[in-house]
Amino acid sequence: NHYHPDHVACPDQMKVSNEWLLSSERIGKRVEEVFDPAKAQVRGHPLPSSCTVSFQVVDTQGNAISFVNSNFMGFGSGIVPDKCGFTLQNRGFGFSLDPQHPNALAGGKRPYHTIIPGMLTHADTDELYATLTNMGGNMQPQGHLQLTVDLVAGELDPQTAVDMPRFCIADGQRDGVVCLEDGIDDSTLEELKKRGHEMKTG
Repeated sequence: NHYHPDHVACPDQMKVSNEWLLSSERIGKRVEEVFDPAKAQVRGHPLPSSCTVSFQVVDTQGNAISFVNSNFMGFGSGIVPDKCGFTLQNRGFGFSLDPQHPNALAGGKRPYHTIIPGMLTHADTDELYATLTNMGGNMQPQGHLQLTVDLVAGELDPQTAVDMPRFCIADGQRDGVVCLEDGIDDSTLEELKKRGHEMKTG
């Protein structure tokens, strides 16, 4: 089973280790199992959502914060604290009622969720390279990947990297639609069609 909420949970509740999840050998074998560069593949099933804000702050000394806040599912929990004017978040939705599940509902636990503030550091010095986040549920890891590739491999400045058109597998279906922002080259779109991807542009 490779569905992420079945693996990602509070560290003391996970049934697999972080080392296993991040193992180059495991990831390499998984890529060989599921990836064929010549054609579209069975895709995952992210849940679409829109209720998140993120920002990055860096001071003149190089201290930085990557911040993401989300109430989740529109109005979050629907609970408004007295005289506060905002709703409480609803990230408890990520719990499972299956008592054997790593994200089983219990006190003192944090459930799986898609809030992913990120930082990139230089491998040799651990010094800050960039902070990054983006909004959109399961678009977050997809957006992180695309932004990181544009910054590091593409050597783009932050604004240009943020402005680059992106893709998102967003409709939650195994053979779902790949959403593409305007600005992606026509030859790339044609190649994706040849490989069997169903796409939506705009």
